Amino acid sequence: MVLTFFGVIFNLVGILLVMRYGVGFQAQKPGMPEPRPPQNDEERAILQNIRRAGEFGIVILVLGAFLQILGIFYS
Repeated sequence: MVLTFFGVIFNLVGILLVMRYGVGFQAQKPGMPEPRPPQNDEERAILQNIRRAGEFGIVILVLGAFLQILGIFYS
């Protein structure tokens, strides 16, 4: 029961992070302009932090699902 609860909490946090920061990559679609590269180190650092936050959200989602699975088996 406790593992399932924490799994749901982790999933909620992961979903919020992924929805806020994305999945860390951009797929180029036909007709869309090329994304411009970062102009300086500050922009590069900001984009790197955004990408890391999105990837962390995905990791938290996977961990939450794993905790829910464990919670089902141990309850």
